[in-house]
Amino acid sequence: MALVAALLAYGPTAQPYLDAVQSGLGAALVSLTASSTRAGQPGWPLAEVSPRGCACLLEGLRAAAAPEGEGPKLMAGDTALTWLMAVLGERHVGLLTHWPQVHGGGRPGIAATVTPAVDLLQLPLSPVGGGGGGEGGEALAAPPGYQEALNRDGAVRALVLVLEALDGEALALPVNLLSRLVLVSTSFASQFIAAGGLAPALVQRLLRDSQPPALLIDVLLVVSQLARVSKEGFNTYEAISRANCYAQVKRLLSHTDPGVRARVCNLLGNMCRHSAYFYTALERHGLVGPLIERCADTDRSTRKFACFAIGNAGFHNHSLYEALRPAIAPLVALLRGPEEDDKTRANAAGALGNLVRNSGALCGELVRAGALRALLDTALAPERPASAARGSLASTGGAGAGGG
Repeated sequence: MALVAALLAYGPTAQPYLDAVQSGLGAALVSLTASSTRAGQPGWPLAEVSPRGCACLLEGLRAAAAPEGEGPKLMAGDTALTWLMAVLGERHVGLLTHWPQVHGGGRPGIAATVTPAVDLLQLPLSPVGGGGGGEGGEALAAPPGYQEALNRDGAVRALVLVLEALDGEALALPVNLLSRLVLVSTSFASQFIAAGGLAPALVQRLLRDSQPPALLIDVLLVVSQLARVSKEGFNTYEAISRANCYAQVKRLLSHTDPGVRARVCNLLGNMCRHSAYFYTALERHGLVGPLIERCADTDRSTRKFACFAIGNAGFHNHSLYEALRPAIAPLVALLRGPEEDDKTRANAAGALGNLVRNSGALCGELVRAGALRALLDTALAPERPASAARGSLASTGGAGAGGG
């Protein structure tokens, strides 16, 4: 295996690589993964492969599956998938934990094995622009049956369970793949929750503000999507609540990365999207004030999602009205802000409408802040699209909980 990896390591423009690929080496490597299942142990195709041998095989497969080689389709068949699931499985990871580090085991060995395995797992998946995924994510294109096979073979469960053995940069790729899968299918979302993806210790660790921004954004996308798709028969709110990550979310509202701040606001909006389930917790954990502050954020997306979250926090009942009173002036300012896009203005208008939807307690405050004048000015502005004008006019009588 080391010789194979060395040949392919020359790269796609080198003759040794081209010769190896043209001779069908990629297919031979996939067949090799299948041959190790003949030991009479179904589901355990790693009985006779050392950590170093496994690493070499992964390296060889990755090189062979490059676009210049046999392409990602090499990894889309059941044989390759079965082997990759065994590489990521509890049994193999457990053995690697106890294997000496000097021979490719321990936590460094786990990271060195999991990263290329996950890379191969996601290789047949390619993003498709134009939507289809949740939370503004992209739909995924894959060879026929591949996503179904990932679901059937419990890919999400394996990815969630392996996170416990990873730290630092090694978390990035599996969490990113989890995010991509959860965003495109409620089946994957259900697997994620069932596997313990919202276990308090795991979520709180992944949402530490010391984690890389890209990792934080992926985790926030997952939790936000779970909140977004909550419905009767698939209640995700309770599982999110049990994760008890309010302290982490509060800190992330002031994170230095604007992408993180925007995704936290979107998460809070989706937590308030379907019901008032989280209203008490948001106030108890001191999240309303920091959320309101994000209406004046330097980042446009953060301001947009902050308005979305505030609007939903006032939609279902009036229990948060007093806590949301300080949001009125910033929301009016966003309506008047010349640099704001139409979606931000629509969200701000909707939020103001929701603050009088369930009670008249804040009507005086809205009048003093000039909210009615700002709403009318927004609605009557000649450059404003008809949809934004309708939203502003409707907000004088309350608006619905909508998307960010």
